[in-house]
Amino acid sequence: MLWAVFTPGWRELAGVALVAVLSGCRDPTLSKASPPPYLLVEKGPYQSLYGPDGRIERLAYDRNGDRTADAVILYSPDGKIRLAEIDTDLDKVIDRWEFFDNGVLVRVGFTRSRRAEPDYWEVVAADGSILRREYDDDGDGKVDRSEPGG
Repeated sequence: MLWAVFTPGWRELAGVALVAVLSGCRDPTLSKASPPPYLLVEKGPYQSLYGPDGRIERLAYDRNGDRTADAVILYSPDGKIRLAEIDTDLDKVIDRWEFFDNGVLVRVGFTRSRRAEPDYWEVVAADGSILRREYDDDGDGKVDRSEPGG
């Protein structure tokens, strides 16, 4: 199934703008038209959202078909992945976070306490090896202790 969501009146605005351009009209109200719409595309278990500039902003994946995203990937304006949020055990609670810098994985967060926020992180090298492990033992969102990877 493939479908799209458009801003209300988008086609009408485009038609008016095209007629105005072709007729040589320089109506200042046309420059104040709303920006192009977002485009939502769904195919099978995937759903992608494209911004007004045509670039992907978000990709969602429903692994088990329950109509709830089991993984969501967010993109930077340059089209590179910046964050992935994943429900690894399909209980509808995010339990893994992957952080990217310029499209390269740099840190992975996990929840040990089932609070839907990370309390354990692995800092990752460019080759995928673990540089360091960090722990939030008291649940305040801050690293309490760290140990070398290996």
